[in-house]
Amino acid sequence: VTFLDSVLTRSGIQSYGDFCVVPNKGGCSPPDGSYLIFTKKEGNACNATDQIFILDQDGVIYHKCSKKKVCPQDNNTTKGKKLILKDECHLNISRHVRLPTQNNLKNLKNNYCVHPDGGRPGEGVQLVYWPGCGEERLKLNFFELGKTNFRDP
Repeated sequence: VTFLDSVLTRSGIQSYGDFCVVPNKGGCSPPDGSYLIFTKKEGNACNATDQIFILDQDGVIYHKCSKKKVCPQDNNTTKGKKLILKDECHLNISRHVRLPTQNNLKNLKNNYCVHPDGGRPGEGVQLVYWPGCGEERLKLNFFELGKTNFRDP
């Protein structure tokens, strides 16, 4: 069993409003640079093959079926940059932590949380980095992981 096949670290990601996180194109073979969006097109259980992600012990998030890393657009963690899938990006920009308050997800490089572009999840809305954490509308719950892998803000 390889790390990426471990049951203990894999989960769908469910947002506020019960949307699921998925690549914007390509399913399990998304091209480099595909970005993450919210959807309910495959229901809201967030357990479709292309909706499963891995959160490793360093806080790096992988798209399980494509094995691509979740990285900041342009390798830059500044405000408004999209979360994209790439074969590789440096550890210092790709580490995230789950915050116990409201299940928010924070990038450790800039301390920005992951937000829905425009403020609220909706069909096809992109995930971006933005200042501010601790809000229910920013929930990104790796629901299969339960209470594991949390860090204090």
